[in-house]
Amino acid sequence: MHASHTEPAPGVALRVLDAPTELAELCELIADVFGEPVPNVIDIRGSLLAGGVCIGAFAEDQMVGGLWSFAGWDERGPFQHSHTMCVSANVQGRGIGRTLKRFHAEWCRDRAIDRICWTFDPLMAGNARFNLNRIGAVGDRWIEDCYGSMSGLLDPASRTGGAAPSDRLSVTWVLSGARVEAGKTTTLVGIPPTGNSPEALSAEEAVLRLRIELQPLIDAGAIVTGVERLGDGWAYRVEHRNEEQPCV
Repeated sequence: MHASHTEPAPGVALRVLDAPTELAELCELIADVFGEPVPNVIDIRGSLLAGGVCIGAFAEDQMVGGLWSFAGWDERGPFQHSHTMCVSANVQGRGIGRTLKRFHAEWCRDRAIDRICWTFDPLMAGNARFNLNRIGAVGDRWIEDCYGSMSGLLDPASRTGGAAPSDRLSVTWVLSGARVEAGKTTTLVGIPPTGNSPEALSAEEAVLRLRIELQPLIDAGAIVTGVERLGDGWAYRVEHRNEEQPCV
């Protein structure tokens, strides 16, 4: 199985999770990292029976990272929807998240699945750099208020002090490595600052500004391929496909 060939982060072992006790441990880790709401073992187990997968990362027999993914299907065939990935705060920065993604990719290749999709908060520039620059996924869909009201650390109010719609950028990682050749036009769309900087917007203002600037480009067929420095902040690099170019 190809997944066993994935190079783990130093001192970390990865394996597919299946036993209810392991799934319960994953739920506890998700709670520690994200807070409420916490998935339950029954729902996770059901998703595994329907073709999903859970992967755990262990250091000295303690779960320090985990990934939960559903099976999906659309007009282009099967894919995996990577719903949750988390890494314990005390081991972040050691490459565990990237190793989990690579392990998942090999698991998918073993089953002739060529795409992994997931969503992330487009205001979080660090996550954007990880997903687009390091993993190589591309943003190809904007979802307005994807999850409705959020809670725990996923609630924008926990980071920016104010409620906001849960808009998400949905990305696709094509495991074959093939990607669309961009057209000649590239646009930079600034990620609005939130938090404590003098220029910071409220979470709601930032989401709505990014929605207005980025969503129409994606709806018109552009793809988000990376994050670049723009002044003191960050910006999405948006590549406009030629009409004859296929979708990712």
